[in-house]
Amino acid sequence: MASKQGEAVVSIIMPSYNAGAYIYSAINSVLNQSYSNWELLIIDDGSTDNTDKIVSEFNDHRIRNFLIPDNQGVSNARNVGLKHIKGEYFTFLDADDQMPENSLFARLKIFLEYPEITFVDGRVISYDATMQRPLGNWAPSYKGDPRSELIGLNGSCFFGLTWMIKRVAD
Repeated sequence: MASKQGEAVVSIIMPSYNAGAYIYSAINSVLNQSYSNWELLIIDDGSTDNTDKIVSEFNDHRIRNFLIPDNQGVSNARNVGLKHIKGEYFTFLDADDQMPENSLFARLKIFLEYPEITFVDGRVISYDATMQRPLGNWAPSYKGDPRSELIGLNGSCFFGLTWMIKRVAD
């Protein structure tokens, strides 16, 4: 689905469960993206805290909230999101994580430069609980078909929240 401007829509799937302490910052990190043609699907997986109240405070047509009545796990929540995405590309963002300002743009730019690829990975910087002190930094370095590397869990590539995936049939 392309926007009026012809830019690709990026779907961001955010599973959440009792994420009230973090989800405000996670949503704001999406709102602050330099690339603005996105949709955010928040899948509340049976939270019993104030997660839903915090999400309802955001008034942006690009944000959609889905409520699952009972906690069924993060994989189910991601699958619910996948059933409802509209974008040509999609990525995941956990409710206790944040995206750097150019996260969507940087990964989408690679797709535009190399239209034959179907996924792009991104950098991970982990921080302490205060989000002030970096604890680690991981940058992808693997190129090619990642299946054998993923099965081997060898650390050169990971399936994770940093992937942006191009939607293709089947």
